[in-house]
Amino acid sequence: MAVTEGELENGRRAFGVLGDPTRRLIFEQLSRRPNSASSLTRISGVDYEDIRYGMNCVKKADILNCLRHNYYRIDPYFANCARKYVDVLLVTMALSHSFT
Repeated sequence: MAVTEGELENGRRAFGVLGDPTRRLIFEQLSRRPNSASSLTRISGVDYEDIRYGMNCVKKADILNCLRHNYYRIDPYFANCARKYVDVLLVTMALSHSFT
């Protein structure tokens, strides 16, 4: 599995952003299907301002794509980088445990 340093850095950035429960909820919901902040508020029960703030944080990390006015989805490239980052961690862990 070839993973570039840029992909690893983007994976680290994605996980850094997902440390907050509201941003993680946004990521999980938008992974299922594109949505707006108002729809995410209805789905989750989280306050609209908290959803907007969380979405702005995720947007600043370049993890969201805007499909049309205020309608977003997770950028597939960043989702793939996050997966590769976890894969590298798991392989590293497996290798380090095989020597103990």
